[in-house]
Amino acid sequence: MAPMMVAVLSARGTGRLAIAEVRQHPDREHLASAYAIGVSEPMITWARRIVRLGVPELIVAVEDGRIALYMAARVANLPEAEQRAFLQRQAAESGATLTARCSNVLANRAPPHA
Repeated sequence: MAPMMVAVLSARGTGRLAIAEVRQHPDREHLASAYAIGVSEPMITWARRIVRLGVPELIVAVEDGRIALYMAARVANLPEAEQRAFLQRQAAESGATLTARCSNVLANRAPPHA
């Protein structure tokens, strides 16, 4: 398997793991959660933001590997209607186009905060 494909598969798996960890242990400290599942502390921060602010469809998109954890954390900062609109656009576009579009849509937004 090509190295890029392995990285993509790994990223998809860690997003799912981070979301599951946050759901199972909502009060656990970020570092403890990160250590427990072998991911970085920012990944736990992103997962908490997604679970706290994201619409259910956004959470499912991360769990299914359709959107990267870091991108979903940025999308979770948007109002619910914009999150859903983003996900609808995502479903209609290819992966390469989506990545470019995400960068354009979110370029003027503030970075996600915990």
